Amino acid sequence: MALTMLPTLPADTSLSAAAASDITEVRGQCASYEGTNAGAQTYDRWSKVINSYLFADGEGYLRVQGDAVSGKLLAEYYSSDFTLQNTVTVDLDLPIFGGFYSTGDSYYVLTGQNNKSENNSTEVFRITKYDKNWNKLGSSGLYGANTTKPFDAGTARFTQSGKYLLVRTSHEMYTTDDGINHQSNVTIQFDMDAMKITDSFSDIMNTGYGYVSHSFNQFIRTDGTSIVAADHGDASPRSAVLIKYNTDFTKGTFVPDYYTKCSVVDMLTYPEHQSNYNITGGSMGGFEVTSSDYITAMNSVDQADITNNTTRNIFVARVSKDLGTKTVTQVTNYAEGTETASTPQLVKINDDELMLLWTREGKVNYAELGADGAVTSDIYSFEGELSDCQPIAANGKVSWYIWNDGDITFNSIDLGDISKHSTKIIHNGHDYVTKNATKTNGTVTQTCKVCGYVNTFTVDTTFKSWYRTNADTGYFWSSPESSYAIGNTLDIMVYGADGDTVDMKKKYVVELSDDIAVQSNPQSYYTRLTFTKNGSVTLKVYPKYNPDAAHTFTIVCGHAHHFNTGTITTQPTCTEKGVRTRTCTICGEKRYESIAATGHKYNAWKETKAATCTAAGTQTRTCSVCKNVENKTIKAKGHTEVADSAVAATCTTDGKTAGSHCSVCGKVIKAQTVIKATGHKYGEWAVTKEPTCTAAGTQSRTCSVCKNIENKTIKAKGHTEVADSAVAATCTTDGKTAGSHCSVCGKVIKAQTVIKATGHKYGSWTVTKAATCTEDGSQKRSCTVCGNTETQTIKATGHKASGWMIDKQPDIGVKGSKHKECTVCGKVLQTAEIPALGAKDISGAKVTVASKVTFTGTSRKPAVTVMLSGKELVKNTDYTVKYSNNKAIGKATVTITGKGKYTGVIKKTFKIVPMKQVITSVTAKTKAFAVKWTKDLNVHGYQIKYSTKSNFSGGKSVYVKKNTTVSKTFTGLTAKKTYYVKVRSYKTVNGTKYYSSWSSAKKVKTK
Repeated sequence: MALTMLPTLPADTSLSAAAASDITEVRGQCASYEGTNAGAQTYDRWSKVINSYLFADGEGYLRVQGDAVSGKLLAEYYSSDFTLQNTVTVDLDLPIFGGFYSTGDSYYVLTGQNNKSENNSTEVFRITKYDKNWNKLGSSGLYGANTTKPFDAGTARFTQSGKYLLVRTSHEMYTTDDGINHQSNVTIQFDMDAMKITDSFSDIMNTGYGYVSHSFNQFIRTDGTSIVAADHGDASPRSAVLIKYNTDFTKGTFVPDYYTKCSVVDMLTYPEHQSNYNITGGSMGGFEVTSSDYITAMNSVDQADITNNTTRNIFVARVSKDLGTKTVTQVTNYAEGTETASTPQLVKINDDELMLLWTREGKVNYAELGADGAVTSDIYSFEGELSDCQPIAANGKVSWYIWNDGDITFNSIDLGDISKHSTKIIHNGHDYVTKNATKTNGTVTQTCKVCGYVNTFTVDTTFKSWYRTNADTGYFWSSPESSYAIGNTLDIMVYGADGDTVDMKKKYVVELSDDIAVQSNPQSYYTRLTFTKNGSVTLKVYPKYNPDAAHTFTIVCGHAHHFNTGTITTQPTCTEKGVRTRTCTICGEKRYESIAATGHKYNAWKETKAATCTAAGTQTRTCSVCKNVENKTIKAKGHTEVADSAVAATCTTDGKTAGSHCSVCGKVIKAQTVIKATGHKYGEWAVTKEPTCTAAGTQSRTCSVCKNIENKTIKAKGHTEVADSAVAATCTTDGKTAGSHCSVCGKVIKAQTVIKATGHKYGSWTVTKAATCTEDGSQKRSCTVCGNTETQTIKATGHKASGWMIDKQPDIGVKGSKHKECTVCGKVLQTAEIPALGAKDISGAKVTVASKVTFTGTSRKPAVTVMLSGKELVKNTDYTVKYSNNKAIGKATVTITGKGKYTGVIKKTFKIVPMKQVITSVTAKTKAFAVKWTKDLNVHGYQIKYSTKSNFSGGKSVYVKKNTTVSKTFTGLTAKKTYYVKVRSYKTVNGTKYYSSWSSAKKVKTK
């Protein structure tokens, strides 16, 4: 089997085309669930159970989450525009969720449980079937199954074909002779009609039986009567492996025997890792069957060094259905050391189209693939995430969702124009108004403004607070010191009402009336204040939701500030707070006080989409100040039911049972079932026309109920066949094949066809006279059957002219000579003179000179190389060099003049740029930092660039236009954020800026 590595894309393919975005945000329901699936499809070594599922459900969608509610499966039904319609929770049969699958009329849930005692009576896998109303219909399980832990270090995927549901998953196995519980894949076949497992494989074997160990990810599909699977193996085999079963699973079993072993293709083989064998440097994300090939999406580091390389790129493997051709295509080319690509997702749109998706640097990237896995579109991107939800192609879109606690985000890509995508963000959860506890009553009451739900709990009303400074050598005291200096620390610990230490980060609040210190939690049992500014503040320590019970102290760092009344420096808006800036009259320090946002001033609600029987409507209102639009859902109205009468069946027409439908939208509520037609009651058949050899006869019968007459054909009797003998063909005369005819009617039944004369079967040609350059030759051959002889002329070959052959080389002012001759007989065929040579013009020569050099204060003369017709010319022999304007910063010129055998002039320019800058210091400040650099009086100014990213993408630049200014402070930045900064100098000459090289980048974290 040939392995073809297709050409990779150039390095800049990471710059995807931006997809056109349509983003909608709405408020959802009060009920919400803690957790997230963002990025859950990505894994480094082994995968995990898929907990997130999206299926098309009629014109809408079904969302299923396996880890939102403990011990239960969460199912949510959405309309076509992702508006929530209904929510269902279902108890899991066994304690560990493994996977979910939906068919046209049923749901299937895979669960399992651990079996550490290796008991063959313990049910370790169970498949449970439900109808579409979540009524349990039945289940079937595996017991023991060489399993101690189901779904270990892997996942579970499903596929359906006919009445069979096929599952590929993983497990930790029984202890082997080496004392280890190894891991491998498991395959299960389930009859959906009979609701029973018909075959499974969970033993230890080899890939010939579909066994992979370790199997860190599992995929399964069918192709005709064969199961086709893909696994991420780290040992047996150590590859991304494709396995095609040669058994017929449609007969109810799939496990191979010695004679029907699986066919195996290693799509991508992983070299060994120096420190950990589980590390392969890659992951698998998708596997699909197209009209022509098996396509696998994966990522991988550069496998030349999986121990040290960390950046993963996206690859697509293609294996032809006959397994004879394999190609692996690198889709991206991200440079080593840059951010890695995620584990991809692969979506089947139809038998000839796929979509490949992956994330990197906070963006979803995607492109269409053909049936052979080749990229057929631009690569598009938008800000967003993937998850362990397998994207689906439905309703003209590729869709998936992200779950982040109360927020559900549905992303969709338009299959009509994949450059367009839409995002709907649904914000769920209660909107609480909180009534705090008091000194005497520790009850906290939270009331949802939307649904009225009341949440109550208690917090401490009494507690003991303890304090220690950095000078207290470990001891805590019952009250804090009153005076501190910048850099001092104060640790605060609390014993709650129960006498135990509390989690300060979660349960207690440490509050300062001004931000003169930074809070941190080196350990959960205490909060540390690190003093950073001068000032006098009030320190309060109290239980969360009970500020009334606070322990209050006044402490001073340095001196107490005396702030003026200040001015409003940022006006508040509807949604954004304003800022009042006050200044200390002693030291000039500024205090920034928040001014509450004004809040929206909405007009009345306006209906924008009327509710129907099944679909919710919408209404909006607009803020008169900022024009913000708020949306609200109007519940669906429900159906208005009317009766549909029953209809009796006749001999030929079906009847109907009674039913009902909605009089508003026509939706069938109770379907009318068909009463089959009764059928005719016919008498005996009577012949109305006798059949012949070739013509059919007829017979008829009459229904005793409706008198309908039914006619039936009597087959023709057929011919009585007799044979016609064959005649053999010779070299020159035709023969005939055997045939036959009817002895009754003479009809030819099998026509005798002509067997063409065989023609002579000649042997090889024998040369009787060889041809020369000027004279013909001859050859003959004989028929091996009849001896006939054939002769043929061999044409004279003619002279074969050589290329020009130099007799005398030309020189400057002296002619040369050349000729052509026959390469067979040596005859001279043509002669010619070679013109004398003249001096060569160097104006078309390739001149190499440095594009820029660094200013030193002296004349700069970078080396020059002159190449003409592949030959390097010699300085001062073939040409001379002259430099001009080559001392000051700016543009210099070098002139090359031909000499000796060469003539002509070439001029080239090069830049003289300032010397490279050096950053001397970077100092962190509150929401700011300061940078200093070396002074250069030979330039006009400096350019400073800073960014939150080390590659300076999205960074900002500032120019300092005085060469004597060697520092700059950047303010208004994000607190506690790492920034990167670099500096270069410039000088403007004749309107052009000449820049030095950038200094080495420095990083600093703001306070």
